Amino acid sequence: YKRIQIARETILPEEEVKEYFNNNRKFFSSHDEMNIREIIVDDEKNALSIMEQLSNGADFTKLAAKHSLRKSSADNSGELGYSPVTRYGQLKDTLWNAPLNKVIGPLQIAGMYCVFDVIGKKESQLMNFEEVNTEVEILAKFEKQKEMYVGYLENLKKENKVVVKELVLGNIVVKKYSDKSV
Repeated sequence: YKRIQIARETILPEEEVKEYFNNNRKFFSSHDEMNIREIIVDDEKNALSIMEQLSNGADFTKLAAKHSLRKSSADNSGELGYSPVTRYGQLKDTLWNAPLNKVIGPLQIAGMYCVFDVIGKKESQLMNFEEVNTEVEILAKFEKQKEMYVGYLENLKKENKVVVKELVLGNIVVKKYSDKSV
């Protein structure tokens, strides 16, 4: 009951919300993103052939359109567009640390062979207050409510003597009733 009451009664002035934002800036940023081109084929021989063609100056986009098994990337000349680095799972560090416009591969992933080209990177940026003010307000309010609730409990402890009898608690037996008429 008290938590609900505190939640209803908590009103934060904008100055406190901005203070919370300023004290927690590192949590309000965009994600690292990268733009990748890919060619996915079903066997190593094809992947090695594509790598050789690329090393001889072939156009990655044309090879992707012709050979890639993933239709969405083949239709877009291999380009996946910017997306968070986390999208790439175990490959995220390999791809993020790769130099721009340098072909990587072939890498075997889930029975397929992949050739990648990192064509763009965007490092995370701190967001400004206007971009995240609703989220900041929710988080600041939650922190304030938690602080108020802990204060309420501390006051209860001071005003009332609470004794926990560990020995008695240890001897409690809980029975589960199977009587469905209850």
